[in-house]
This record gives sequence, C-alpha cells and structure tokens, in this order.
Amino acid sequence: MSVYILVDDFTGDVEEFYGLVVEEINRRGLPDLKYDWEREVEKHNLFFSRGAEARALRVQWKKQWKNVLAYQFGTSFLVVTRFTWSVDPQKAGFLHHAMTSAFSEIVDRAARSALRRHLEAKNAAVPAGMEPENVFFQAAEAA
Repeated sequence: MSVYILVDDFTGDVEEFYGLVVEEINRRGLPDLKYDWEREVEKHNLFFSRGAEARALRVQWKKQWKNVLAYQFGTSFLVVTRFTWSVDPQKAGFLHHAMTSAFSEIVDRAARSALRRHLEAKNAAVPAGMEPENVFFQAAEAA
C-alpha cells in the first residue's frame, strides 16, 4: 500500500515531519532499520521546472525500501509513500510477502501518525479520517 495525503491550507515543516516519521517508525520496534535520503528530481517539464527537487526520507529494512516524501505544494502539504521491492513479489515466498507487507504498512502508519502529530503541534485542524485506525481502511477502499 501507499499513502497519498494532501492537507489543504496547512504550511508544514518538512524536516520536522521527517523527524516525527522516524520517531513513529522506531516506536514500533522493527529491527535492522536504516534511514537515509533520496533526492527526487523532476526530469521533465511536465508540472515543475526541470531540475526541481525535493528530499525524501528513505527507510530500508533488509533489501526493502520505502520512501516518504513530504512537500509543500502551494498552500497544501503533501505526504506520499512509495515502496520498492528488491525481488519480484510473485516469486517471493509467503513469509517474505507477509514481512515486507508488514514493513510497508508500518512505514505508512508511521507517516500518517506523524502527520497527525505535526498538524496538532502547529494547532492545525486534523482532517476527518486522520486517525490511524480510520485512514488504513479508507486507503484500502480507495485502492
């Protein structure tokens, strides 16, 4: 799964948000995690100027990667996650699939929870459905 959340009329702090994501992931006790940064660069002139870039938090567990991108888009704050498999999921065993799916969901839930905390810290209204127990089901229905 992935997260795509756009919060209107909110100016977020991308670096503060990434710190909250790391806190939320670490709170869940997943072993052998590594964090680093991925540079997302616009390669075309479709929506942004060529060369426009943003920094995404990359979370690595074993040979799985999940990127969390926060971006101020006008007066809206955008949060997106993207999963990268290291092997073809169709060829992976059931346990591999279960563990990588859990890793992906842990990062997604951490990103949602971090966004809720970030909004609350800035005294911004938390949109309906931002409670982690609701967002997961809304995202699943939309997928």
